[in-house]
Amino acid sequence: MSGIITAVFKATIGWFVDKGRDEAAEKLKDGDVADQQFRGIIMREIDDMRFKLDGLSRKDLLASITNFREGIVLLYEVFNETRPRSELGVDAAQAACVEAASLTEGMRNLDLTESGTRKLASAKKRFERAREKAIDAFSNEALSTSDRILAMQYRVMSTVLETIDNPADAVAPCKFCIEELNGLPVVQKSLKVQLKTGISAVKGWIRKEERRKLLTEVCRVNRLAYDVTQTVLKEPVPPWPMVDTGEEKVDILREGRVAKALRKQGMENCSLLWILSQDGNEDHKITKPLDIATNSSGQYIIADNDLTIKVFDNSGEFVKRFRLPPLIDDRGRELSVAHWLVRLATDMNDKIYALVREMGHEDSYWIFKFNKTADQHHTFPVKKMGSVSIHGELSVSDSGKVMVLRNDSMKDFIVDVYETDGQFVCRFGEKILRYPWDITTVSDGRVMVVLQSPSRSVHIFNEQGEHLSKFDLPGSPGLSKIAFHRESQQVLVAGIDNSTRLLHIGIYTKDGAFVRSSLIHGEKLRILCGIAVTTEGRIGVVAALEDDTRRVFMDQDLVSVQKVNPEKE
Repeated sequence: MSGIITAVFKATIGWFVDKGRDEAAEKLKDGDVADQQFRGIIMREIDDMRFKLDGLSRKDLLASITNFREGIVLLYEVFNETRPRSELGVDAAQAACVEAASLTEGMRNLDLTESGTRKLASAKKRFERAREKAIDAFSNEALSTSDRILAMQYRVMSTVLETIDNPADAVAPCKFCIEELNGLPVVQKSLKVQLKTGISAVKGWIRKEERRKLLTEVCRVNRLAYDVTQTVLKEPVPPWPMVDTGEEKVDILREGRVAKALRKQGMENCSLLWILSQDGNEDHKITKPLDIATNSSGQYIIADNDLTIKVFDNSGEFVKRFRLPPLIDDRGRELSVAHWLVRLATDMNDKIYALVREMGHEDSYWIFKFNKTADQHHTFPVKKMGSVSIHGELSVSDSGKVMVLRNDSMKDFIVDVYETDGQFVCRFGEKILRYPWDITTVSDGRVMVVLQSPSRSVHIFNEQGEHLSKFDLPGSPGLSKIAFHRESQQVLVAGIDNSTRLLHIGIYTKDGAFVRSSLIHGEKLRILCGIAVTTEGRIGVVAALEDDTRRVFMDQDLVSVQKVNPEKE
């Protein structure tokens, strides 16, 4: 079966799995979504919902659930005939999204028999009926709020599975569903009360459990639609319908106060909010992160200030750690490494590169190159500048060129280019770069350097150092970091907003055209230390807080509260 079809199916029906009730769900974590045991869990959950519904006023909702169930039965028969062999887990819908195969694959690539084709058409017809009945049920104001939210859940799931052979067709309708759901007055009022604190919240806490349950179900439907959307589009910080409380517009999936309520309901997986490695085994914890990178598997690679590199999977689970080996120079001497300055990058083959500085020698930089499993390494020195070097950044191009950005106390700014074996290629940027802060490489061989002065801008070079063009960053904060997202061909420029101390992310095309920007609300930050984006469009940042502690915030910990048009600033 096509990877994208399996991922969309899993993202849609994965929320039926109740791990608190079913030990089998945990056992199926690395199993097949078409497994009959998993099918049994889904059918049980659907039947439980049907049995809880009665009365004439709920006939449309009952009809929707019945048609949806029939569609699932037929779809499983299609799966059985195509003998899918997915390796996707069942414990989290977002895990399936991360592991989805290329979007160019589709149901049309399945080798369906005549029977399978007929059953697929019948299943899609059932989902169409389920969607139509769910629309009628959601529109029935006589139903309770919980029943209307349940109707919207089936409407979203039916919308997705009705277009399972062309998943992209479901994105716009799903977002429209969420706009309707998030626009319900009861949802807006409930969230407004949930976000209040102190004396003003006392009255609202009278029915807090009922309100928390309502918001939990709203978040569940939002997360369902979000997972499907990101599975299909794979874009960083996808714009999402807000809930307008009358006082602020809130992304309910990324709001910290809502996340606390979800945790109390045991539904924290509905939120996108988490901080990497704050708990657990001491060896797994991140003490003072310095930089972040990702690889093709969606893993997060973190440099910690104890000269260790820690790797986490796309769900934040610890994978492994390794220590930087002794740094030996050409004469066989072991050199001390400054533990507070480690920069990371990866290449197309998932090799890991670490830029380090020799302790006590400000112009002595070295690069560690590790293989994918980090059990082999090679080191080579970076060409000296001839004066005290006070800043260094690292990136590796698709063609295997290692780019090192540095500046020194004499205010000289250069980019050195190396082959991956350490052979020096060229140096560029003199008299062009003024106060650069970060560097990234683009899939077409171009190199981008973000500048802080005399104007905030991005300068574009080719790998030979020829200056091609530049584009300005109106409204972008200072000391910005830059990253390239290969799948969407978009450039991310991120920094800390001076007035609010919140994270600001601007997204541009690789030619510099502005796409959109977001002011990210969470903890107030002092400085951004590093940024990386996975192939699926999930962002990870290393940031220092105002108390100078450092944390790794993932896409799940970014709270988008408003969109900013820099041309209006």
